[in-house]
Amino acid sequence: MKFSYNQLKKLLKFKQSPTQIAELMNLHITEVESISINAPFTNVVVGEILEIRNHPNADKLHLVKVNIGNETLPIVCGANNIAVGQKIPLALVGAKLPDGEIKEAVIRGEKSFGMICSETELGLAEKSEGILVLKASAIPGTPVEELLDTNADTVIEPKILSNRPDLMSYIGMAKELAAVLNIDFHLKTDLNFTETTGSANKTITALKVKVEDSKLCPRYLARVVRNVTVKPSPKWMQDILNASGLRPVNNIVDIANYVMLELGNPIHTFDWEKVGEREVVVRLAHEGESLFCLDGAERKLDNKTLVIADNKNPIAIAGIIGGEESGVGEQTRNLVIEVASFDKISVRQTSKRLGISTDAQLHFERGVNPLSLENAMARVLNLIQADSPACEILGGQIDVRGKLSPNTMPLRVRAEDINNLIGVNISLQQMTNILNRLDLPTVIRRNDLLIKIPSSRPDIIGMNDIAEEILRIYGTDQVPFVMPQISSQPFEMPPIEELKKRVRNLMERLGFVEVYTHPFDDLPRENKVKLENPLNQQWTYLVDDLQNGLDKLNINRAEYKIFELSTTFQDLGDVLPVEEQQLAALIQGKDAYRIVRGLVDKLATELGLVLQMEEYVHYSGLLIQLPNQSTVMGEILNLGDNKAQFTLEISRLFPYIAKERNFIELNKFPATKMDMAFVIGPEVRIGELQKMIKTIDPLVEEVELFDVFELSKEKDRSVAFHISLRSPERTLTSAEREDIHARITETAKTQFDAKLRE
Repeated sequence: MKFSYNQLKKLLKFKQSPTQIAELMNLHITEVESISINAPFTNVVVGEILEIRNHPNADKLHLVKVNIGNETLPIVCGANNIAVGQKIPLALVGAKLPDGEIKEAVIRGEKSFGMICSETELGLAEKSEGILVLKASAIPGTPVEELLDTNADTVIEPKILSNRPDLMSYIGMAKELAAVLNIDFHLKTDLNFTETTGSANKTITALKVKVEDSKLCPRYLARVVRNVTVKPSPKWMQDILNASGLRPVNNIVDIANYVMLELGNPIHTFDWEKVGEREVVVRLAHEGESLFCLDGAERKLDNKTLVIADNKNPIAIAGIIGGEESGVGEQTRNLVIEVASFDKISVRQTSKRLGISTDAQLHFERGVNPLSLENAMARVLNLIQADSPACEILGGQIDVRGKLSPNTMPLRVRAEDINNLIGVNISLQQMTNILNRLDLPTVIRRNDLLIKIPSSRPDIIGMNDIAEEILRIYGTDQVPFVMPQISSQPFEMPPIEELKKRVRNLMERLGFVEVYTHPFDDLPRENKVKLENPLNQQWTYLVDDLQNGLDKLNINRAEYKIFELSTTFQDLGDVLPVEEQQLAALIQGKDAYRIVRGLVDKLATELGLVLQMEEYVHYSGLLIQLPNQSTVMGEILNLGDNKAQFTLEISRLFPYIAKERNFIELNKFPATKMDMAFVIGPEVRIGELQKMIKTIDPLVEEVELFDVFELSKEKDRSVAFHISLRSPERTLTSAEREDIHARITETAKTQFDAKLRE
């Protein structure tokens, strides 16, 4: 919300400048986002004419030298009433006038650095005869708005948070400033009006109101006013509306908007003649209904949208915008005045759903106090009656209400607790004075503060909130700078985080690059966690497999190694989803599948794991398990085209991972190495053959596959292994080497029909 400095000053009679008021707001109330000048013109200063010459290339133009205090500027001017020694208004380059911005110009070959202005050009009069001549005592360089009655104003725009609806009005902000400035402030709003038709039944006869859901509309006030005259609103009111960012429309609409700015209660007015059957119903819209709004747009409504309707159709979207058909226009003579409170969550959701934002909606989003509606209604009637003295205010007021909260809530806090929290020793009397200035009635009872929290301050619920109120008015700049007394404790990283850090380091050492993919996807699957309010249709579920995200990456490289280690989610029927840590990796390049298998073995060795690989029945790949367990701990997949991937469920493997790496003494005896190559059929799995070689004798230390290629059209393959033999007790003999070689050859032949290649 934007605030007129002039209006705030009128309410409080302070002497501070706009900049000083903004600084006080920043320090004690809320952040100020901007300060701007609201005037018919800007950057226009007093100039003194020093010299006048005829323009060499134009009979009706003059070359004028103008002193503006710190320099002299050449100006081209066509006025006839200029004279040397005159003080005139000079719009400098960059000045903003009602007709546009002044720029440096070349007129008939002569440069001009500004414009000497008339009253018309300054927006001060509809007609003028020549330039405006200022009083002779005016000092060159002085801003012209300081000399003229231009209604110039400063607009201050503070950032009002959602928990401070009381600041969304001139009265609310004036109360805060009065507390900061420590000056008396009493509400001076005139709420008096005269009912011109006596019986209270008059309004009830003229209008019926029904509220179908008191939770969405806790309270609804309505009045009927007849014989109004729709015309432009008074200039003082238009000035305040303009300064506050609202466009004047007519006296009725402007009065409603003015009261919203003044008291913080949005108000809507309907043309009584255009309310079908003179009946107002507050209800949810029906599917298929639509409304032509006051901004000229037609909006489709759904059954989540709260509307104000007559006996047939919606005539307004509750708390946001009215309908064009029932709006107040020049022909309107009879009014329905609505002052209501609507559920702030419903208003915000409707605003976002329909993509519409209004000043009324911004007030309702922060919360409108249902107990403040009478004053707003009285103020509207007061202003309408003052502007249209011949109008008739029907007797009685329609007041439909649900269960309302009490006007005040008691709160008792200890002054000692407040001082301990804020670190400043503020006396009980100072605290009481500050709270009373903030319209939080407070008395002292046995060194405690007994406070009545008004319903207009929903943000105050406990001692911490009271401490904040006291400290911000007392001044955060008054708090001494003291280093906190904090004992430093070593940070203990959770074991699973230690493991993730360890795995990341291992993957980077193995040549992988870590990536981060999106935690949402649109793949429906059993046990996936579905979001209640997804950001869009492509992000409906939480991921249950990181590999899906890696597959969607568009990497423009022939070879790469990437991995992600993050959280996956599953819905297993508990209150909260099950979260697990998963490692997913993707490789593209020559022999990708073989390299992936080797990397998984290397990773397992580094983590102290013994993994077992089983054939993946439905895919080209392997399932990763622990020995003698059926739980799947991961998988390796051959994707073809030199592409492969693997996943490991780190959370499931966590209990089996070695927490520490123990030092193993290096073997004192040398290894005996031999290479063996076999010809195998297409049905033989290389992993099974490698496993046989590894387990054939305890002296077999390591078996490494180093070559695979196809030999014939029948897809026979040649596979070759490096085999390392070693004993921890002695140097092996050639006889032991030959015995193991023979047993491997024989077993390969018997079990796999594998022939040894010589």
